[in-house]
Amino acid sequence: NAYLQSSAAQGGGSVDEEAILANIMETIASRIVVDELARAGNVTTDPAKEDEFLKNAMGGADQAAFDEQIATTFGWSQEEFRARIIRPVTLANAVQASIVNDESRQTERKQKAQEAYDRIAAGEDFATVASEVSAHPSAAAGGDVGAVPVADIPEEHKETLAALAVGEYSGVIDSEAGFMIFKVTARAGKGAEETVSVSLILVEKVLLEDVVQEYYLTHRNWRFFGNS
Repeated sequence: NAYLQSSAAQGGGSVDEEAILANIMETIASRIVVDELARAGNVTTDPAKEDEFLKNAMGGADQAAFDEQIATTFGWSQEEFRARIIRPVTLANAVQASIVNDESRQTERKQKAQEAYDRIAAGEDFATVASEVSAHPSAAAGGDVGAVPVADIPEEHKETLAALAVGEYSGVIDSEAGFMIFKVTARAGKGAEETVSVSLILVEKVLLEDVVQEYYLTHRNWRFFGNS
């Protein structure tokens, strides 16, 4: 109720309670799944991450002002805010990391990327494979990302791209974003002005949201109807 009243006051009008409550119910359901996944995977929260989250949430405000804001917005104490918001979020982040690094969960996606690589190695056009396989927005352009300043390339990919001559493509790269294959199509400039034109195939990794949706599909019926 405190949240609904605060939202109405801040927005200057009425609040769609039905939509908000629907979002709350979805959040609660997702939280239950995350808790079960955490227990199954023996994943716990890191108190240091919780403290970091709280510090970021405070945004430089002093403790008293932040506590007042929490009380006004949610009707909670800081400890309730930590228990209801911070802890679930940091736990979800920990479960996400566990899923991303779980080779057994990623096998199918990695295989999909390997199959894309094998097609290119067998002579298929990189752009054709990218348009069919890649989850990156550049797929519509055959994977063409365009000219990227070398200085702007993420550190994890600089060495890979530096090793590729124009026209060459990489193997399957296991990155945080997913399984990637790069192709260098042009280079220009030198030093601080150097750019590299890149094409990309991205196969996204299985993420927490995928596992949650899978859980819903396999567990929703018996949960709603009370079957064991």
